[in-house]
Amino acid sequence: MSTKSGTNQFHGTGVYLARDASLSGRDAFEQEALARIQQLGGSFGGPLSKDKTFFFTAPEMQRSSKPVQIYFAELAKPEVRNTAGAQAFLGVTPEQSFTARSDSESIVNRLDHHFSENNSIFGRFDYLHTKENVYPGVNRSEEHTSEL
Repeated sequence: MSTKSGTNQFHGTGVYLARDASLSGRDAFEQEALARIQQLGGSFGGPLSKDKTFFFTAPEMQRSSKPVQIYFAELAKPEVRNTAGAQAFLGVTPEQSFTARSDSESIVNRLDHHFSENNSIFGRFDYLHTKENVYPGVNRSEEHTSEL
């Protein structure tokens, strides 16, 4: 991703998106596709020093949840489900329903400075944090940053 250098005017955008399960159809397996998703974000940029130094920032946040049903079709047959191996498997990986969550925050920042018409420098700092629970009691969280 690349962002262009700033202008001598302040500019910004904002966005909010919300979607509820009542607005979603069922997926290919006739399961509820989505419980809820919300996204909030925007951008803002402008001059710090006219014709010389410019900034840009763009934060974004997302919160979403989805109903999940864990079901093992191969265990539907009683002769398979009642085996010791199947019971041991179900003991550590039970069939159940839960709400999976997927949340994230990110921000992109950039600073440009023009020394002259032919000489300039810029720096960029990006941050991303995600948090998911993909199985009951199992949470995964990751953070990423980058600088130029």
